[in-house]
Amino acid sequence: MVKMDLKKVFVIGTAGFVVISLGLFYVLTNSTRITSGRSQREVNLENMERKLQSLEEAFQSHKMSMKELEKLAMSQQQNGGDHPIVESPLDNNNIDDNPAAVAKNNNDVVKINNNNNAASAVELGTCSASVGLKNKAASDFNMLDVYDLIKFDNQDGGVWKQGFKINPDSSRFTEANKLKVVVIPHSHNDPGWIKTFEKYFEDQTKHILDNMLIELGANPDLKFIWAEISYFNLWWTDLSTAQKKAVQKLVENKQLEFVTGGWVMPDEANSHYYSILTQLTEGHQWLKGHLNVTPKNGWAIDPFGMSPTMAYILRRSGLANMLIQRTHYAVKKHLANLQQLEFRWRQEWDDADSTDILCHMMPFYSYDVPHTCGPDPKICCQFDFKRMRGVSTMTCPWNVPPQPIVTQNLRERSLTLLDQYKKKAMLFRSNVLLIPLGDDFRWEDKPEWDAQRTNYAKIFDYINSNKELNTEIGFGTLDDYFAALGGEMTSGRFIPNVLSGDFFTYADRDDHYWSGYFTSRPFHKAMDRELMGHLRAAQILFTTMSAELSKKKGVTLGGNTFVRSLLGKLINARRALSLFQHHDGVTGTSKDHVMVDYAQKLHTGLNACNHVMQKSLEVLTHLMDESLNLEALEAGEEHQFEPAFSKDHHHALPHHSIITLDGEVTDRLVTVHNPGAHARTMMVTLYVSTYYIKVVDIEGEVIESEILPVFEDRTTLSSNTFQLNFVTELEPMAVKNFILKHDPTAVVDPPEITVFNSPSEIFDHDKFKIQSVYANTDPIFISNDHLTINFGETGFAKSVILNEKEIPWEVAFYSYGVRKGGETSGLYLFIPDGPATPLDVGTKPFIKVVKGRFLSYVEVWTQQVKHRVELYNHPGFERHAIRLTNTIDIRTESNFELVMRLKTSISSASSHTDLNGFQMVRRKRLAKLPLQANIYPLPAATYIEDSSLRMTLLTRQPAGTGSLSDGEVEVILDRRLMQDDNRGVAQGAKDNLETVTAYNVLFEEVRCHDGDVGEGKKAGMLSLAGHASLHDLLNPFRTFVKPGVVTVEALSRLADYSPRGKMGSLDDLGCDIELVDMTSLPVYKEALDDASYEMGSEAGVTLRRVGFDGRFFNGGIPMGRCSVAEDRLGRFQLKELVGDLFAPKLTQMTLSYTHEGKTLTSDEPILMKPMEIYAFRTYFVKK
Repeated sequence: MVKMDLKKVFVIGTAGFVVISLGLFYVLTNSTRITSGRSQREVNLENMERKLQSLEEAFQSHKMSMKELEKLAMSQQQNGGDHPIVESPLDNNNIDDNPAAVAKNNNDVVKINNNNNAASAVELGTCSASVGLKNKAASDFNMLDVYDLIKFDNQDGGVWKQGFKINPDSSRFTEANKLKVVVIPHSHNDPGWIKTFEKYFEDQTKHILDNMLIELGANPDLKFIWAEISYFNLWWTDLSTAQKKAVQKLVENKQLEFVTGGWVMPDEANSHYYSILTQLTEGHQWLKGHLNVTPKNGWAIDPFGMSPTMAYILRRSGLANMLIQRTHYAVKKHLANLQQLEFRWRQEWDDADSTDILCHMMPFYSYDVPHTCGPDPKICCQFDFKRMRGVSTMTCPWNVPPQPIVTQNLRERSLTLLDQYKKKAMLFRSNVLLIPLGDDFRWEDKPEWDAQRTNYAKIFDYINSNKELNTEIGFGTLDDYFAALGGEMTSGRFIPNVLSGDFFTYADRDDHYWSGYFTSRPFHKAMDRELMGHLRAAQILFTTMSAELSKKKGVTLGGNTFVRSLLGKLINARRALSLFQHHDGVTGTSKDHVMVDYAQKLHTGLNACNHVMQKSLEVLTHLMDESLNLEALEAGEEHQFEPAFSKDHHHALPHHSIITLDGEVTDRLVTVHNPGAHARTMMVTLYVSTYYIKVVDIEGEVIESEILPVFEDRTTLSSNTFQLNFVTELEPMAVKNFILKHDPTAVVDPPEITVFNSPSEIFDHDKFKIQSVYANTDPIFISNDHLTINFGETGFAKSVILNEKEIPWEVAFYSYGVRKGGETSGLYLFIPDGPATPLDVGTKPFIKVVKGRFLSYVEVWTQQVKHRVELYNHPGFERHAIRLTNTIDIRTESNFELVMRLKTSISSASSHTDLNGFQMVRRKRLAKLPLQANIYPLPAATYIEDSSLRMTLLTRQPAGTGSLSDGEVEVILDRRLMQDDNRGVAQGAKDNLETVTAYNVLFEEVRCHDGDVGEGKKAGMLSLAGHASLHDLLNPFRTFVKPGVVTVEALSRLADYSPRGKMGSLDDLGCDIELVDMTSLPVYKEALDDASYEMGSEAGVTLRRVGFDGRFFNGGIPMGRCSVAEDRLGRFQLKELVGDLFAPKLTQMTLSYTHEGKTLTSDEPILMKPMEIYAFRTYFVKK
């Protein structure tokens, strides 16, 4: 009976498929051409779009139904017709109406397996270098292979200097096979660069958007795209209700399209994936809340190199297509020659095709009008009518200005422009051509709008009315372009190939590689990561607090002013971090005063996050306190927690607050939060006013601690400030309280302190004795139960001992100069004068060695850097990593770039660097490229390895890195440059600040072998230990101190907190599961009013299953309190993380929380796929 029913369904389904296909064929073959006339064009296109949308929805529905039926049939055959085991694809209620999506299944959200009886997530016995994944992505073009093929000979290509001569095929376009040209008006608005964000808005962006609203409303045939929601939000707040409704109408009419829809157009080299996702979510939620629109197409025309991480995030956020511009000019030429500038961009680790996103790469030098209409910029500039006399002061560098289009020149001008279009079309395989029409801060005033619109309208009319030209042309949006391209794909006339890999390092001409900005302004880059960690912790605490207030206190979150005030601070902090992700923000490539403005915004964001954490901790530690008063908590600042580590000014380094204890203030409260998904044991560091201290928890149990001296300078010990270290374990997302007690009977166990080559006399402290050595004969070393580090006479590391094997490991400092003559190093470019030279540290630099109970370190001072190597000695995971910190000050240098180089005996033919803290990619050293081309972004991690050993370097702040010789890794720490590099910012890098950089180094022995690694068949992965160490570096425990003495009465109302309940009541998550974020997204009472935000009844939980290299697993670094069992890796239940904090129901979402997927329950096991990020909407419980 089952077989008969299925057979009928398949027959009916197949018939339906035939009908749908014929319908699509009819629509496509009878579609009318694009014209510039309003009535015919609008009616025909709208009819066509409606038909396509209806047919595609039917087609998608049919495909999903057939796929489900096929799985159902298979499962019933396997299970005898009972209880089918189906890995259900996630639903998507917001079906993309772009025909480009027809060719693929909808991959907006990751398919999940919620069947607890499914096959094991991972087979560790296979010793895979990419656990849970097969071989690398099957692609037609992998960028490593492409780089091997390209000669990089930079031959002169004629009018297209970086390309080749293009001869259009006169027979390619016919009456039945027309060229369809979509001209896309756009304006690229940098949220800070030469001017600050607000100054740009007042001077230029406001006028662009004002005129857009007027001109689009008056000219229905005109269209426009917009990318930067930060600016749109600023403009929106000043609009009247009527103007806001007019904007809504333009969006509904598809005259105005939001492309990408992020808060900014982010940098893709330095930005962490958390921050990229934060700014995208901020923009998408703004658009959804105010205009009920969700972007479908990405637009990245100005970031300096492109990352596949961005492609992944866009795809998983519901976008189907994307456009990129700044890639190496030789790569553009190579792909253009093969007609492969449009491709499906696939993640290297994707062994299927679920991450594919259709990508269009612009072929020429820039995104301005001279470099977008065709190969000859001299001709294209003549069609940028803003440069026409009388319209603006802009001119064409080729000294041939645009001419007004009149009857006498209409034919010649139209055919001249069309010739460029057809030549450009030769670089693509479809008959649809994308022509951007804009530049930085364009379409600013009415004369420009009129000049561009009226002159192009005449050309459009001429081309469209002369059928022998076989061309259809008109204004359009990016969505119009991809819709037309989707038609080509649906018909089979264009099938894009697959490309994998990234597009770093970018060069725009000659040997001018943009590898300098990977490091420029390291102080600000470090501040970026500081705010990122603060924001993540604040959002987790705030969402947890909100859920508890709703569940235990019955608080109506939407109407509560205390909750709303904290939400407002989080929104501001999110927007500060998001703004800095701009490709002239975190890159460090803006003018000095703009960087100051960014830093002030980041500092405000840090303060906002600290405020949210303070208030949230007060609530979470007093949930059982009946006297808890939210109104008083909102109004008062007294008795609130203060951060133990913070910065006072936007230009200052963070510092420890000094906790005062004495005979009068005898007890101080310290509260610690673990913002992670796993239980962790870590060392807590505080600065205190006395060494007579005892640490206890609120149950009175004494916590072991140590006291170390604080040095005021090289040799002077502070008499009233001391470093207190103690070690504690915290459950996931838990809060724990400790009391510091002034105890005159406390016994101080002093560390062993030795200084070498001191320039002045050293005076002992009454508790700390210092041994001063001038002729160093004894070896210098520090050790714990995992590692020993040996140091040379100059104080720098020379080897490590791991498992009784000594491994050469030298840490040394070098510097680069700048090339003399012509363009050279600046904020963007890195063009050194040759290989780096060793830094002169002298024969006897000052060295300090401190060996404590929990912490030991060696510190060496040079003129430019204070370098410290630390080892932890406690049961936590921290003890397996070597911590390096550099306090850098190069303000006395000139054209100087400081480098830290790690040298080992590892036989590494290549290296791996990360992309956005999300994935690793292999880097080859290419002798045919200059040194600066072999420098890559280092947002989070790099490693080198051979068949027996791996060294991993994990970083707390982004920088540039390279492996220029076997066994070596170098990191560029800071740059001081006295000249501009002629890329627009018109200044050097001379605003250096004292900066601290921090790194973890891991040494791991290969425990087993994967034969495919040497052949490059596997995507590179960090080990589980590498992921854990990076998480510790970026997301440490957050520590706060209560001002004043803590009383017995106050302690009686205090409690520790864990969302999971009592310790051990729930299983530990798999070690490969990370909590990315837990966020409360605002809802708007009035869609037109951005200030009408309030808390909703939902929260977002974002998780990631990391991919990892299993060769270091068995017998390697132990992972602590997380599960490495095969049946636990990759598996997740929300209840295991947060207990019953939320309602049992949760809904999977796209990553920016705009499209819904499958509905699940909190105790439903989910099998997550390696490398994937998942977003779930959860619901608050009301008491």
